[in-house]
Amino acid sequence: MRRPLALVLACAVLLSFGCKRKRSGTDNETGPIVIGAYLSLTGSMATFGESTLRGAQIAVEEANAQGGLLGREVQLIALDDQGRAEEVGNAVSRLIDVNGAAAIMGEVASTLSLVAGRICQR
Repeated sequence: MRRPLALVLACAVLLSFGCKRKRSGTDNETGPIVIGAYLSLTGSMATFGESTLRGAQIAVEEANAQGGLLGREVQLIALDDQGRAEEVGNAVSRLIDVNGAAAIMGEVASTLSLVAGRICQR
């Protein structure tokens, strides 16, 4: 079970380098590390999104049970993109700008992932 956890956390950390967050006036170095997930939780691909969400929740629970990541709690925030490109844009922007996600994960559909990638690189 440790290998999948390490893989998920390593991917989240690597993906965080693609997300350029705007710094607010508050210090985000001591609070939880927020991982944002945009997933198809409704619509035709909901089965994939639900499975991905449950796996991510298990990984976060395991990480936090072992002391978190870099000594900080890991928090997962998941938003439903409904399997639609226009919703992916809204969800990813919200995860970065509103929720302060340090890393973004999501979507099994490559067309939706391409939309998210462009937003994360802005």
